Amino acid sequence: MRDNMILAKETSAGNATATGPVTCKCCGHAFAGKYCNQCGEKVIEPRDLSVRHYFEEIFNAFTSLDTKVWRTVRLVAQVPGGLSRAYMEGRRSPYLKPLSIFFLANVIYFLLPLFETFNSRLQTQLNGRPHSRIATRLVDEYIREKKITRAVFRERYEAKSTENAKLLLIVLVFLIAVPLGVINRGRQPYVAGHITVAFEIMTFNLLFNAIALGVVVYAIFYAGRWLNIEGVEPLLNALVNPFVFVTNGYFLYRAERTFYGCTPRGSLWRTVLIVPSLFAAVGAYRIILFFATFYALG
Repeated sequence: MRDNMILAKETSAGNATATGPVTCKCCGHAFAGKYCNQCGEKVIEPRDLSVRHYFEEIFNAFTSLDTKVWRTVRLVAQVPGGLSRAYMEGRRSPYLKPLSIFFLANVIYFLLPLFETFNSRLQTQLNGRPHSRIATRLVDEYIREKKITRAVFRERYEAKSTENAKLLLIVLVFLIAVPLGVINRGRQPYVAGHITVAFEIMTFNLLFNAIALGVVVYAIFYAGRWLNIEGVEPLLNALVNPFVFVTNGYFLYRAERTFYGCTPRGSLWRTVLIVPSLFAAVGAYRIILFFATFYALG
């Protein structure tokens, strides 16, 4: 009920008031109001061309909670699955599309060089992974052929992997959509629905588990070093994975109820199955990342 109230409130925000008959400068359609109901073009008023208006637009873009960006982020956090449901039901104008907010979050993540949540170091790729034996053989052959040291190869590989890890995140979206579609078979007739939820899940993880959590972790880490507090880094490493596990469980449970319409019990058992599948999808993504990075080195 509360989720429905939030969705209803958000959807009704921003309705224009009628002003009188106007001819749209863009498409020529006659309409009443501030926005053309044919193409969505806004009626330009003298104040819209003032310098003051430009500064107001800049200020509002960064501070207003009624803009599409903040409204969409708030919905993703408060009502997991709500953005996907609104999109699939055709209530799209109040929010950014799931694909758009995903790319926006990805751009922010890409521009923050400290955060490598979805990357995997060469040492990790070569040890204890399903593809590690093949990866090790390929690396050894490459080093012999190019006549370089392993240290040189590692430097080149990890620089390229850091770049590719952020560019290939869209692959992870489709990997996540697979278990969503299998476990929720019959509850969503369109494959696009599962993909839409996967985009929302990745947006949630980028914004809150990669960027926001990353800022907090780095702040605590450097504060600990500045105050000469020992044991901060191991403690943070021990807490991050459980935190990510819990937040994804929260998101999926709510999304199962909001988007797929499951009962509390049905949402619970589906969440128990899907959360490990998410981590398996990340593992598959990192395998793809290794081979994409290796062959990109030339």
